[in-house]
Amino acid sequence: MADEKAGADQVLKERVQELLDTAINPAVAGHGGYIEL
Repeated sequence: MADEKAGADQVLKERVQELLDTAINPAVAGHGGYIEL
């Protein structure tokens, strides 16, 4: 069960980072910043 949670956590982290990279960071970069998880 712990492995399933760890796997789900990793998938969530990857999806959030993808969102940051594609939708958030381009706007933040315009102000000289960068966000990572």
